[in-house]
Amino acid sequence: MQKLFKSEKGSIMIELVFTCLILVVLMLCAVEVINIVRADIYIHKVAREGAREAAITNNLDAGRNMAEDCIQQYFATNKPTVHPYPNNNNIVFEVFYSHKHFSFLNKTGYGGVDLNARAIYPWGEENP
Repeated sequence: MQKLFKSEKGSIMIELVFTCLILVVLMLCAVEVINIVRADIYIHKVAREGAREAAITNNLDAGRNMAEDCIQQYFATNKPTVHPYPNNNNIVFEVFYSHKHFSFLNKTGYGGVDLNARAIYPWGEENP
């Protein structure tokens, strides 16, 4: 009877360790998904604010400066790139960002996902 209780205590400890490992892995994956969604929202904001500023001022450089200010505000280490260009009577801002997985654990990250955003605003002589 004594041997039976000792082996059960050991098996309960092993089950607890495996359960905790699975929960930690699930938590890290949830944090990484949240970071990817956050980065995607931020690059859309950068593209929108840059295109909006360029359309209001009729000046690509002003839009680029606004986008760079937003990048400084939202991104600490790995910075996205901004490519503004006119297209017919519109201004187009494209933002490209390479998100590194688990960059909060390691600065270089592990693998990654390429995200991009595009914002198109009308501009031209008819804008007030």
